[in-house]
Amino acid sequence: MEILDNREHGVIAILGMRGTGKTWFSVKLLKHLMEKVDIVYLIDVVGVYEDYLSEQDIDAVIIDIDDLVSAVDFFEFFKKVEHAQDTVKYKIVVYDISALSRKEMVEFMDIFSEYLLRFKPKNKKVAVICDEVGEYAEQERGYYSSGFETLVRIGRNKNVLWIVLITQRPQKVNKHLLALSDIYVIFRLMHNLDMDAVRNILGYSKTDFTIHEQTIKHLATGQYIVYDGMNLVAYNENDEQMQFSDAGVVQKRVYPETLRKEVLQKYDEGVSVKVLSQTYQIPYETIRTWIKTRKKKEVDKNGEDKAK
Repeated sequence: MEILDNREHGVIAILGMRGTGKTWFSVKLLKHLMEKVDIVYLIDVVGVYEDYLSEQDIDAVIIDIDDLVSAVDFFEFFKKVEHAQDTVKYKIVVYDISALSRKEMVEFMDIFSEYLLRFKPKNKKVAVICDEVGEYAEQERGYYSSGFETLVRIGRNKNVLWIVLITQRPQKVNKHLLALSDIYVIFRLMHNLDMDAVRNILGYSKTDFTIHEQTIKHLATGQYIVYDGMNLVAYNENDEQMQFSDAGVVQKRVYPETLRKEVLQKYDEGVSVKVLSQTYQIPYETIRTWIKTRKKKEVDKNGEDKAK
C-alpha cells in the first residue's frame, strides 16, 4: 500500500461519511499493517468488525468489554490477553467496547493507552486502529481521553508504530488530535462543518480549497483522496490515481510517457524523489511507483535472458 511505503511509523486519519468505503479501506490497511508489526489492536466502538473480518476470512481474537473494572485489574487483563495461547497465534486483537457508555469508553482508552506506553513488551511492534474516535476524543472535550492523546503523540517512541484514527464526522473530533496525523485519507463528506474541519486541518484558505471541496462532495463510494503533507492525490476503488478537473470531478490521471522517462532519467542522475515531486508537480507516490515498476521489469527481463 503506497501510503505505508518508505515509512516506519505514522498516524493516519480516515475521514468520510457512513457508507463511503472507510471500513473497506481500514480492513485493507489492516492487512498491510500486519506485515509491519507484531500485533494489531482494533478498537471497535460500534460492534461491527467481528462480522466484517469474518466475511473477509481474517482471523482475529474478539474481546467484548462489557463493563469496567479497576485500572490495576485491567493492566493484568491486558497482559493475560497478550500471552494467552488463543491470542499469541493471531496478529489481530479486537476490543469491542460498543456496550460501554461514552464515559466508560474514555476510561477504557485511558487505561489501554497507559498499558501500551508503560507495560507492553518493549520489543513488540504494535499498530492500533481506532474506530469513531469522536466518541472518546470529541472536540468539546466533554468526553476526551487525554491518555489516548498521549499515545498518539509519543506512541512511536514506545514501538506503537502506527495509529489509525477513523471518523465519519471530522468536526466532532478534537482538532488538535487530528492535527497530529501524518496522512489523511478522505472519503466523501457533505456537511459544511466537516468540510471546514478538513480545510483547517490541511491548512487551506477557503478559496484554494474550493475545487477540493467539490471533489470531496462528489467522490463515489470507494474513491478517496490522500494528503501526505505535500500533495493531494485522488484514487478510485481500485487504488488507481485520479486527477482533479476544474469542476471538481475526479478522472483518471494519465502522464505522458515522455514525462515519465524524463523524470526517471533525472532520478538516475541523482535527483531525489522529493525534489522531482515538487519540480514536476507529480505525487511522490507516483514517482516511487514508476521506479519500482521499472525495477521489476528489469528483474523480469534479466530472468528471461538467463532462461534463454
